[in-house]
Formats: sequence, C-alpha cells, structure tokens
Amino acid sequence: VDYPVTATFYDLIPLLNPEDYLHTNVAFARHYESKLESLKRADGLLAISHFSGSEAAQHLKYPTEKIAVAPLGPLSRSCDHDHANRERDDSRLLALGLTPGFLLYVGGSDARKNLSRLVEAWAALPGKLQAEHPLVLAGSMPEQDMDSLSVIAKATSSHPANLRFLGQISDKALVDLYGACSAFVFPSWHEGFGLPALEAMAAGAAVIAAN
Repeated sequence: VDYPVTATFYDLIPLLNPEDYLHTNVAFARHYESKLESLKRADGLLAISHFSGSEAAQHLKYPTEKIAVAPLGPLSRSCDHDHANRERDDSRLLALGLTPGFLLYVGGSDARKNLSRLVEAWAALPGKLQAEHPLVLAGSMPEQDMDSLSVIAKATSSHPANLRFLGQISDKALVDLYGACSAFVFPSWHEGFGLPALEAMAAGAAVIAAN
C-alpha cells in the first residue's frame, strides 16, 4: 500500500546562500541536494511560515496547492514575573554576571544573522547607553566568530567588555533573559521563521527585528 507522505519544510537558506553553505563543503552540498530531491517527492509540505512556503513554491517549483502552513510557536513556559519570581530570576542572572537592562540576541552566528552590524550599531550608541545596556549574545557560536565580533567591539565601542557571549544556555535561563532584557534584537537577513523573536514577544520583551 502506498501511503501519502508529508515533510516539514523549514527553509531553503543553504540553497539561496550557496557561497556560505554549499561551495565550501562538498560533502554537505551532496547531502543537501539529496534532501531537496526527497522534498520534491513528498505528497505534501508543512511549511513553518507563509514565507518558507513561498520559497518552496518559487525555488523548488513545488505545487502551491500541496503546501500547508503550520507555523512554529514558543514552548509553553511560565512568564509570571511577580516579585518573588523576579528575585529568583535576578539571582540566576547574577550567576551569569548580568543585571536587568541588557540588549539580547539569541541564535547562531551565520553570516545571515548580521551580527557584525548588530555589534556596530550597539557600539554607535552613546557611551552611557553602552554602559547601561550591555549587548548579550546567547547561543552556540564558533570561537572564531566570537573573536571577530570582539575585534569589532574593541575597535568601535567605548565599552567593549560589555559585549557578552553566553554560549548555550538552559530553557529556564533563556526565559530569565527574555524577561530581564530592555529589548530583544534580531537583525537577520534571512530566516525561515525566526522563532526567537516570537519567544521574546511571548515573554513580554520589546523586539527590534529586521524586515
């Protein structure tokens, strides 16, 4: 018996940015091309956003009538910030060397994430604001990417030590960060959905995002 097969469709970022993802890694390029062929054979696609669905239709020539949108959403997390919880949150923040009021980014450091421009924009703020609002980057990033961003901060910022890298953090710590930041900043050039921005909004944070 043949059963209909659907596939969850996230994005076509490697295909549309081959110089960053495919041209430098032949093995990954071959693997990725095989995955694209599998997607084309699926009886239906569950796209994570209308935008990603439009990518499948345009660049894979996948029939639009076989694409359904199933948007992502944040995990169910407590965003209760009463006084008692605020004290507990702040104690966890202190363990990370932070106090409320920082600017926050969550994600990786691919070129499309536009982090060099984010650091430059933060460094262009008046020194008093840089001192009051450190720029905190949470998420797994290669050492060389962190070094490159630190070089930009040292060259352009009056408070380069206020550029902070947290690396991978727990979901509980992430909720604390969303709740304590002055603003969440998400300057990506290209996203299939951009879940961290929605997570930040769900936690009540002000969000600055690229178009």
